[in-house]
Amino acid sequence: MLKISVSGVRGEYPESLTADVVKRFSFAFAKLIRGGTVLVGRDTRPSGRALKRQVFEGLFLGGCRVEDIGIVPTPTALFAVRSRKAAGAIVITASHNPNPWNGLKFISRKGIFLTSREANQLYKLFSSVVRRPSSVVRRKDVRKWGGAVDAHIRAIVKHVNLKGIRARRFRVAADMGNGAGAVATPKLLRALGCDMRAIRGHADGNFRPDPEPTVKNLKELVKLVKRAKADVGFAQDPDADRLAIVSERGRAIGEENTLALALDHVLSGKKGPVVVNVSTSSACDTIAKRHHVQLYRSRIGEANVVELMRRKGALIGGEGNGGVIYPRINSGRDSLVAMALVLDAMASRTGNGIEALLKRIPERKMVKEKIPLLRSGFEDVLQRLKAQFRLHALDLTDGLKIYFKEAWVHIRPSNTEPVVRLISEARTLRKARQLIARFKSILL
Repeated sequence: MLKISVSGVRGEYPESLTADVVKRFSFAFAKLIRGGTVLVGRDTRPSGRALKRQVFEGLFLGGCRVEDIGIVPTPTALFAVRSRKAAGAIVITASHNPNPWNGLKFISRKGIFLTSREANQLYKLFSSVVRRPSSVVRRKDVRKWGGAVDAHIRAIVKHVNLKGIRARRFRVAADMGNGAGAVATPKLLRALGCDMRAIRGHADGNFRPDPEPTVKNLKELVKLVKRAKADVGFAQDPDADRLAIVSERGRAIGEENTLALALDHVLSGKKGPVVVNVSTSSACDTIAKRHHVQLYRSRIGEANVVELMRRKGALIGGEGNGGVIYPRINSGRDSLVAMALVLDAMASRTGNGIEALLKRIPERKMVKEKIPLLRSGFEDVLQRLKAQFRLHALDLTDGLKIYFKEAWVHIRPSNTEPVVRLISEARTLRKARQLIARFKSILL
């Protein structure tokens, strides 16, 4: 099944994500941006090499010039579009999906992912494109630039206290998942004066069975942190836009806390609006109030967060899946920026380990589940729940979010699967689980 959303297109290669689909999408993107130079990068999936040639063909057929930036983190491609003044970029990646999945992410000349309006235009163009003839892509027709990662890192280190971080000589355990982070994370940590101990540090696409950097998938990193007596552990997904953290005690702290730590640190130095999505932890609201700044919530999806951040002039934002967005460097999730900000926070006071920093973050427990339900049937469910919980505070930004005392439940239909997603948050895991069970019984 081909999954098409505001985040791009994904599918299993070569079944649903065929060479023709990739070529047609690339051709449609060339027509959308009306020519110019397009950067092409990829993560480390084995299928990426073959798909890259199809991307080249589609772009050439659409009248674009092509610059190959090689294996790079997705946020590096975002940064490169602006630094190279390119017309856009295509990143060949399926993000946290396992092999044999792959996909395409589309970046505009602004160095941001396509807006929902632009994405809809792209999909209409794709639908109107008939099967494209093959074209010969000669090596000399494709320019190459190998400096994207170095340029990205130079920008990052300018926005943290480099001297302070280097003075601490942090020992960092890193699980790069054998993804695109493997070409960038060692360089960043070296620039920050850190001693890195790594697992899965090869850019070969041999991912974890489940590449998503969730708590349950970080057992080996936890062991490495303890064995190496590391100050912190960092884990990335295959295209290195999300970051998960393990504390110095060997505790996987949960992806929600990555953004919370970054928010608290950045807002301690400068004030400005914050944007997160509607499912992100309420700990972010508490942090924003502590620093006397406004927090806004967007629809689910990185592109939606970025759109609202640009409208509100946000200082920082992101998503609770480990995605930190810091527009001074990148208007997109960036695990390298997140690492630098967390290390900067740790260096801000002597003895500030992750466990100490977490004492400033309100503790919340979150549970996520999904149940089968066709999108067409969700409207009836929505109206029924609105009536049943009319005395509660309700948020209709994306699906339905129902607020309880020190807890909430968010219910929304998936954009890519015939399911409804349920997320609950409360002060205790027991309460969060009870809320999920309650709403499953209502919906099923």
